[in-house]
Amino acid sequence: MPQTKKINLHFRRFEFKYFLNKDIADHIIPELLNYMNWDSYAEKKEYYECNSLYMDNYNLKCYHEKIDGLLNRKKLRIRSYKKKYAAEDNLFFELKRKSGEIVLKDRVVIPGKYLSEFIKNPFSLLQNKNFDKNFFNEFIYEYTNYVMQPKLLVSYKRKPFFAKNNNSFRVTFDYDLKFANANESNYDVEYKKLNEDFVVMEVKFNGNCPQWFHNIINDYYLERTDSCKYCFGIDLLKGEPQFS
Repeated sequence: MPQTKKINLHFRRFEFKYFLNKDIADHIIPELLNYMNWDSYAEKKEYYECNSLYMDNYNLKCYHEKIDGLLNRKKLRIRSYKKKYAAEDNLFFELKRKSGEIVLKDRVVIPGKYLSEFIKNPFSLLQNKNFDKNFFNEFIYEYTNYVMQPKLLVSYKRKPFFAKNNNSFRVTFDYDLKFANANESNYDVEYKKLNEDFVVMEVKFNGNCPQWFHNIINDYYLERTDSCKYCFGIDLLKGEPQFS
């Protein structure tokens, strides 16, 4: 992702997910553009690439907390906007908390060259005075206390939009989802693809959802899902059914 504007590192919002067929998503997007603009990061190609490295432990603590519907939980991941990132490219360490219906996300930007150091010795990041010590104290505590390790890689193309009169209202469409087991700090691996017609629409907002968006949801008979891409990927790689 080009770094041409100020990066938001702290989020507090609602996040709703919907599973769509690609044909339906392709019909919805022109309707959205009556009320929304493309995210500037995606205007040129009409998408950008997301690659997320998820952390979990041997017993899949984070996976089971989500599946069991635990109201208060945390998720650790590291995101890159390139599969083949260079040492100087930005990586985003992210700590995502769920508190009831509210999602709280904090992220820290660090150069890619430090990822391999983190995998070898998580505490090495605390020795760098340029990094947010409060963030990494919590991130590293969760990672080491629960004996986590890189568990899953998720890759997809994202089409993102912001409301014209409210940039806190955001809708994204994730296409071409691919998953891979993660045993090391490497995003360039062989992935297992999901059905290419499958799209995840995410709605992210503070306050109330606008009426025009409710109308779109009703017009297309869309229903919210509690599933997430991480659990989807774990199930796929375990050979379990994806839809029920």
